[in-house]
Amino acid sequence: ITSLTTENNKLKEDLAFFESLMPSANRPQGITLQNAKIEMAAPGQLRYRALVMQGGKAVRDFSGEMHISLTLVQGGKPVMMEFPDAKAGESAKLKLSFKHYQRIEGQISLPEGASVKNVQMTVLEKGELRAKQAVNL
Repeated sequence: ITSLTTENNKLKEDLAFFESLMPSANRPQGITLQNAKIEMAAPGQLRYRALVMQGGKAVRDFSGEMHISLTLVQGGKPVMMEFPDAKAGESAKLKLSFKHYQRIEGQISLPEGASVKNVQMTVLEKGELRAKQAVNL
């Protein structure tokens, strides 16, 4: 019974995901972040995953980028970390280019001894904010 309940919940989650992809006249125009998930993959490794969607009738391709801001605690002090780090040559990692949706996922290496408290994902188009979502850990 437990196994079937788990499988049923996963199927319901998958159905909700695919229903969210279907075009709808009720869906607002603009860019949205859907199904953002942040989790620790291993010590010092944070895994992120999100679906960036263009709502309403997509009349043009979206071209932009995603930024991830991390609020960490390291050595008892709060620390901010930005990803991708332009200084480290990572700026191309979170480029977005799509008509309807784009799934984006990857891993971020954390500084040694740091623990994540909050993650904020933002989608920008030509420097303007289009979507934002925060996740607490």
